[in-house]
Amino acid sequence: MKKTIALLAAAVLLLLCAACGSSTTSGEAATVASGEVIQISEKLFLAQVNDIWLNQQDYIGKTLEYEGMFTIFHSDSTGKDYASVYRSSPGCCGADGQCGFEVAWPAGQEKPWPAENDWVAVKGTLGNYEEEGFQYLQVILDSMEVKAERGLEFVSA
Repeated sequence: MKKTIALLAAAVLLLLCAACGSSTTSGEAATVASGEVIQISEKLFLAQVNDIWLNQQDYIGKTLEYEGMFTIFHSDSTGKDYASVYRSSPGCCGADGQCGFEVAWPAGQEKPWPAENDWVAVKGTLGNYEEEGFQYLQVILDSMEVKAERGLEFVSA
């Protein structure tokens, strides 16, 4: 029984790290197609985001709507800055995970980014692209709105 619980815990941790860690590197243009709107709810944020990362082929081209914290991070390997909207989540060492998606404005339609850690609502089409031999997900934004009221910054479900 202890072994089963340990294996289950290890599998969940691996999924969390893989899903959240994958969103920290990205590229320029995502491949998208038309599709339906997926609203990522506050109560099931982590579960829905993980499902999207694990079943990407079912979500590419669909519109995502969700809220979270805005950040920009720099990749030393590409020399580029990347924007992301995420929520904090359980990670490899406690509450150090980040779950969400990289975000980008469509090429030629770039707009100013909000301030670091602003709470934003985003709507955009999920796409994927390859950079440095790896596949990444990216939400190509239709809109991004800074909200006065914050939702749950830390999610565990």
